[in-house]
Amino acid sequence: MKRYIALYVATLLTMIPLDMLFLRVLAKDYFNDQVGQLLTKNPNITAAILFYVLYVAGIVIFVSATAASWKTTVQYGAL
Repeated sequence: MKRYIALYVATLLTMIPLDMLFLRVLAKDYFNDQVGQLLTKNPNITAAILFYVLYVAGIVIFVSATAASWKTTVQYGAL
């Protein structure tokens, strides 16, 4: 259980800053051009929090938790 909590926190602390960097800096013009008419002035914070909770849980369940260890991943990852 401690492993999953540690994976969740580490993933959350990694993904949120990366996603914010992507959305606010790298893809800002793209979003304004492509979906600007769909963007709202007042975003739904509850929906955003729920999204990130589920998004990070999905990463932990389907990606991080399936790796036996970093040594095994490095050893067999290139096969």
